[in-house]
Amino acid sequence: MTLHLSRRSLLVAAALGASTLPFVADIGVAQAASTNGYAFLWADQPTSASYTPSTTYQTNSLGGTNTIVRNGTGDYSITLPGMAGQGGDGGNVQVTAYGSSGTERCKVASWAPNWLGMTVNVRCHATSGSAADSRFTMMYQNNNAVVSYYDQGYVWANQATTGSYTAPAPYSWSSRGGANTIQRLGTGRYSVTFSSLVVNGGNLQVTAYGTGTEYCNATSWGGTTAYISCFSRTGAPADTQFSASYTTVRMPSSSVWTHGFYAWLSDTANTAWNTPPSPWAWTSRTTMQAHKVSTGVYEVKAAGQATTGSSAVVTAYGNSNTCRIAGWSASGDGVLVTVRCFTPSGALTDNRFSVLYNSNFTV
Repeated sequence: MTLHLSRRSLLVAAALGASTLPFVADIGVAQAASTNGYAFLWADQPTSASYTPSTTYQTNSLGGTNTIVRNGTGDYSITLPGMAGQGGDGGNVQVTAYGSSGTERCKVASWAPNWLGMTVNVRCHATSGSAADSRFTMMYQNNNAVVSYYDQGYVWANQATTGSYTAPAPYSWSSRGGANTIQRLGTGRYSVTFSSLVVNGGNLQVTAYGTGTEYCNATSWGGTTAYISCFSRTGAPADTQFSASYTTVRMPSSSVWTHGFYAWLSDTANTAWNTPPSPWAWTSRTTMQAHKVSTGVYEVKAAGQATTGSSAVVTAYGNSNTCRIAGWSASGDGVLVTVRCFTPSGALTDNRFSVLYNSNFTV
């Protein structure tokens, strides 16, 4: 029954169109005005009609069990129980295709609260542009706290061709308070200014938004601003909506912090284990290293990190190539994350990237 309702919500969203604000259903249940929290998962059964993703590789900070419905080829709807209030919830979603083979890309199609929780809709495509079933990873967070001891923010950029505008609440947040703004710099080129944040080092994740085949990458970040580039499936600059998230810490919620790490891998040729540059690399535990395994294949390992209730996302950096999570597993006393990067046509290629890993072990 839960999965049936989630799919019904997806159909309503599709009828409204992905270019509109994520729909707010008449949830008809008395809940809090807003819900702070986070959820992440590994969608591990791409052809199952409906299922519970591996409980080893998912978490929900409010205690629910996340579930998935396959609505058609490459078309998925995720229910995050409890992760919504009475119509005022937004938050941020990041999605990455997963697998050690294949070249599919995945993106967020929409997300919105319903009477069960938060519904996140995901679309996956082959490099040819056709819909394609794929495993993927997803991270969701919703915050409204204003704090003085970390820099974090997110936006949903919902106006692909507007010159400049304020990102819509409640899909925009800065840990320092204030409103985030977006500027279109040219076809497929955007800047996001996070209100009052110090964007020095840290980690930037970007996911294209909508049902089309566009994708987005990180170009650079610093000062208070992140720069983002978006492309058609062939790698040509293209205007599109997107979802972006910046952090200098692990994923926080209103009451707890996850363990995790992030890294910007800038040395794409070094096959020896090396430490990614600070302050673009950080771990909540002890040490972290990375290296190139072969063309377009990289490993990042972090000591002291757990794999239980974990997930990882990655964003390619600096050009029109793409990257995906190829896997992660326990390694010694920590975790090893593998990343694969591709040209727009799907050939393995060396590329810089930004990776973020979280587990449900909390501080």
